[in-house]
Amino acid sequence: MKKKIILGCGVVVSVIYLIYVFCYKDNLVKVNYDSYNVQIEKGIEDNMEWVLEVDDIVTELIGPLEGEGTKRTVKVEGIKEKRVELIDDGINDDSIRAVKYIFYFDKDDNGNWYITKILWGQKAWRGRGIHTKFSGTKGI
Repeated sequence: MKKKIILGCGVVVSVIYLIYVFCYKDNLVKVNYDSYNVQIEKGIEDNMEWVLEVDDIVTELIGPLEGEGTKRTVKVEGIKEKRVELIDDGINDDSIRAVKYIFYFDKDDNGNWYITKILWGQKAWRGRGIHTKFSGTKGI
């Protein structure tokens, strides 16, 4: 009897976790960042100011905000290793509402920032697609 109860509890916990993953947690995908690090290296060689701060690096690499009504938020966390989250929300598109990038940075021996990982996802306007949370799946 005890084994059945423990097994039953394990199944319930697993189901709750799957609901959380599929309904509440963003499902971002990894992005190749090699070309971005090349751009950063070029910016360092050219003594560009945008290479000094990670939020400026992200803004330079992603480009300017596009579309009227789109709001950009940039959040930076960390001290030596930095995490930068950029979200463009309210995009003027019939299906895509927002895009999200999460950049991970570290410093090299010279004190210059370089990217160690990028995650990306997008989400749909309510009623216009299946992804109302951020997802790396292109099929909105």
